[in-house]
Amino acid sequence: MLDQTIHLCFLSQDSGLAEVIARALGDGFETRPSTESHFNRLNGLRQWCAIFLLDLRLASTRGDCEAGLRLLDEISKIPSHPPTVVLCDAENRALLVGVMERGAYDSVTAPPNMIELRLILRRAYKFHVAEKELERATARAKVSREAARRLSRRG
Repeated sequence: MLDQTIHLCFLSQDSGLAEVIARALGDGFETRPSTESHFNRLNGLRQWCAIFLLDLRLASTRGDCEAGLRLLDEISKIPSHPPTVVLCDAENRALLVGVMERGAYDSVTAPPNMIELRLILRRAYKFHVAEKELERATARAKVSREAARRLSRRG
């Protein structure tokens, strides 16, 4: 069990679904819905959230899948971005494949099975925590190597 609350940014045009998902996820998750897709807003959300849940159902039904894929590209450009789980219509195989090719952590078909969604989000969170720890360890190793080089130059 996770002893920490998972911060989830739900990017969707459907505010009603955001509320339903927030309630259904229950304890262990804190959800912030956002209908904004502006890059600066996403970068600001990154400071708070551990996972993006990107709803592309409406983009799919409106035939605007490219806009959703561009948003996923924007998220992927954010340094050390949280993993993104994408909510898609099951019938849109091209979109399901496209989001995975563009770096989504995973995808879930609509309507989501809440048990499956919770498991995917927890896995994504653990992945995010492991990536952060790897970044910290790499930074510490780099500092240690640089310090060792400076000492060897003196001696």
